[in-house]
Amino acid sequence: MKLFDQGIPVDIMTVLNGRDKRANFQEKLLQLYPNQTIIGAKLNIAGPIKNNSRISQFFQTQMAVFESLLAENALTFERKGDWSDAVTGPEYFYVVDQDPLTVKKLAVKFEEAFPARRLFDIDVHYLENNQERAVSRTELGLARRKCLICGRDAKTCGRARRHQVAELEQRTAELINNTLS
Repeated sequence: MKLFDQGIPVDIMTVLNGRDKRANFQEKLLQLYPNQTIIGAKLNIAGPIKNNSRISQFFQTQMAVFESLLAENALTFERKGDWSDAVTGPEYFYVVDQDPLTVKKLAVKFEEAFPARRLFDIDVHYLENNQERAVSRTELGLARRKCLICGRDAKTCGRARRHQVAELEQRTAELINNTLS
């Protein structure tokens, strides 16, 4: 079975609605936990299929590793949202009792530990002067994400639509299948 043979295709409006839902949920968490750091974890999956049993299995097994990494570093955390069945792709949300820079450093360490984890997008949010802020990789002095296909800046490739969806799906399937096999 090919990775993208199963799942419900989503259109751009569904993806945009999912982004709004995510932003609203993170904002709600920040209001409920203003002195804590919020983590939003999801996968960057190109194409219309964003979730199925295999993608969800990959996400959940790798997030268990991420939770272990948080625990090993003595971070107190609680999962506050589990959208592992979302048609727009699996997502988890956490409240963490630690400063946002430390949390982002661990998130990047996780994302860069091996190639398949480059599919993860772990955002770190916090309140500063009652304003929501996100910690970027560049704030930590790190390079921007690299494209899975060519190694250039990922955002530049995405905006320029430099690669075909089929090419991105093939690379994504290789990464996920190699991890789960």
